[in-house]
Amino acid sequence: MKKFIIILVVLGVIGIVGFRLVSNKKHIDSRNQIKDTSGMRVAVNVATATNRVNEKNINLVGTVRANQVIEIKSEVSGKVTGLYFELGDYVT
Repeated sequence: MKKFIIILVVLGVIGIVGFRLVSNKKHIDSRNQIKDTSGMRVAVNVATATNRVNEKNINLVGTVRANQVIEIKSEVSGKVTGLYFELGDYVT
């Protein structure tokens, strides 16, 4: 008789959990339905597009990591005493 009561209680708990899961699934599915808003009117504001420079500055603290690392090694040992070109110049 004791085993019968334990089995009955376990089956009752499984039934309650199963019922709760099914009701939650139906509730979630009803909330995820796509609503037809094609006939709905929406108030909007319209502004004319203009060219301007955005002068806002943002100061942030962070760490910068490179996407690629390139090792540059010279063919001849020596010391660089000067660079005789400007940034963006074509060199060979």
